[in-house]
Amino acid sequence: MVRFEGDAGSVSIVGTAYHLRQLHWHAPTEHSVNGRRYDMELHMVHQSAQGKGRRHRRPLRDRCP
Repeated sequence: MVRFEGDAGSVSIVGTAYHLRQLHWHAPTEHSVNGRRYDMELHMVHQSAQGKGRRHRRPLRDRCP
């Protein structure tokens, strides 16, 4: 797990800025895309100044042979 205390970037959703606070990985993935599971998944945890948490999930590629 990687935690960020300073400015590590942000996304804006409906006028609210969500700042990147944490990265962590899951292997294998917890989610699927079109029924397909991947070897690893990255969770990017963002939080607004009001304390609202929001997670963004992204499957990563399969392991290299």
